Amino acid sequence: MSGSKDFEEKKLNPRASYQHPEQVLNDQSLTREQKIEILREWHYDAVRLQESAGENMTGGEPDLLRQVSNALLRLDVSPSVEADPNAPTKTTPWWRSMKDQVTKAFAPKPGGAGKPR
Repeated sequence: MSGSKDFEEKKLNPRASYQHPEQVLNDQSLTREQKIEILREWHYDAVRLQESAGENMTGGEPDLLRQVSNALLRLDVSPSVEADPNAPTKTTPWWRSMKDQVTKAFAPKPGGAGKPR
C-alpha cells in the first residue's frame, strides 16, 4: 500500500488503524502534520460519540475524547480549538503571534518623517 493511500485510510477511520491515540504519536511513518490531521479526525469522531452517548445512541465504543485531546496537546494543538468548527485550521504558536505584533508595532511608518532628531 502506498504511503499517501495508507495515510488517507488512517485519517478516514483512525479507530480502525489504532487502538489508542498514543499509537498515532508513536507512528514513525507519519509526519507531525499527518498525526495532527488523524488526531483531529479522531477528536471530531470522539466528540460526536460523546454527544450520541448523551442521547443513548452509542454502539458500546469506549470514549477516548480525553486521550485524543491529550495526544493533540502533546503536539501543541489545542483541543478546545479543534472542537470549534469556526476556528482556523492551522494554529499559530503564541510566540509567533506576539512576535508579529511587536514587529508590526515597531515597523517604520510609511511616509514617516525619516530619521529622528
